[in-house]
Amino acid sequence: MARDRGYAIIRVLSTTFSDEVLAMLPAACKDLQFAASIQHTGDVDATVASIRALGGGPHNGLFEIIGLTCGCESGVELADAVSARYGKPFKTNGEELMHHRRDKYLMGEKVRDAGLRAAKQVETDTWEELKAFAEDIFGKEEDGGMENIQLVVKPLRSAGTENVAFVSSLEEAKIAFNVILGDQNLFGETNDKVLVQEFLSGKEYVVDCVSKDGMHKCVAIWVYDKVRWRREGGREGGRESYAFVFVFNSHWYRLRFVTTPTFFASSVNVAT
Repeated sequence: MARDRGYAIIRVLSTTFSDEVLAMLPAACKDLQFAASIQHTGDVDATVASIRALGGGPHNGLFEIIGLTCGCESGVELADAVSARYGKPFKTNGEELMHHRRDKYLMGEKVRDAGLRAAKQVETDTWEELKAFAEDIFGKEEDGGMENIQLVVKPLRSAGTENVAFVSSLEEAKIAFNVILGDQNLFGETNDKVLVQEFLSGKEYVVDCVSKDGMHKCVAIWVYDKVRWRREGGREGGRESYAFVFVFNSHWYRLRFVTTPTFFASSVNVAT
């Protein structure tokens, strides 16, 4: 960790978090003391100015600020905006596509725009639009459709498996839709829309990459093993949890090659 190497850590909070969220730290960071804390209130330039006021090196500031990193999903957009406007020494993804790195619907559409295969999806705040999306894929009930419906219903901007539902009927889809819409996600953001995607059967791979100055390196490849929760009575439910994660050596060149176009399509400099 940076602290163990003698670096001071300045915390920038991208929004006002509850004490419960602020306490969600890895065990190794539970006793972490911040050299300073800045609360972002919506004005990126003001936040950049607050950071600059702490910087400048040993002669005209408290700290020599040398880098910025995003702590978790809720800070992705602010990290991109601050790094872009602060300038050197920060590396930056820029602001143009910062929302694509946070919003799951925009992520998928960016991949599709690049000519790559992506899951069919819709973001919506109405049940009617969700139902129409399902009918477009599986057909209308009165015509014999919906017998083999498989959809994923989830928040646009949450993390992990929070409120992710795997549904096999319109009834289950409506329940999941109503649970998510208007609720607050893990980070205290209100779900003003719901993401609905076709279910893709198969293994889920996660590819960890690091980039610097246009050079992209694959450092690890993971495959998730998930467990489907069971409802009362023993029937499989609509939620999944990560059970085991297996890692492959980064010399799995075939998968490295396959993932590279998606990497560029998403314009992500550090992707997981």
